[in-house]
Amino acid sequence: MNWEIEKRHKQCDKCSYVFVTGDICHTAFAFSGDEDAGRRLDLCDKCWAEDRSGGQAQEQKKIYWQGVVKIKPPEEKPEVIKKNSAEDMLRKIVHSNDPAKINVSYILGLMLERKKIFIVIDNIVERETGRKLIVYENSKTGENFIITDPGITPDKVSEVQRHVIELLDGPPAGESVPVEQES
Repeated sequence: MNWEIEKRHKQCDKCSYVFVTGDICHTAFAFSGDEDAGRRLDLCDKCWAEDRSGGQAQEQKKIYWQGVVKIKPPEEKPEVIKKNSAEDMLRKIVHSNDPAKINVSYILGLMLERKKIFIVIDNIVERETGRKLIVYENSKTGENFIITDPGITPDKVSEVQRHVIELLDGPPAGESVPVEQES
């Protein structure tokens, strides 16, 4: 017979105690009458002792093991950009009306949109100039931002992204960042 045994449960199946690192977890693979139907039972020390002393369903338990619980802390993904600094930088660029920063403001807007901080409200094309504008709303504050779509070609996107990350995090050790590079 082959069974697919599920992972250890996060809590005791009897009293719902949530296991923490260092706890002993008693695991029994129990059969429910039908030899082909088994289920995993994870118990804390207290419930295992009660279950054993009362002799409850010991005959049904076919496989038993115990282990020390080791819970890995959730893996933190390194954030490429800091949300507040990206938003702060975008706010400064938008208020400065610096045409040399169009590419940077566009990439910052896209990054904040991917983080679900900004929501696209509208895409506008100016009749006179044909310039494309993206209207964003900050999902938390309700503040609106109008950002020009510079029409960056795909081959230039990664270059502008690197430049934006350098502006946010500072240049790598020993290097300087040309601030007015994009146009």
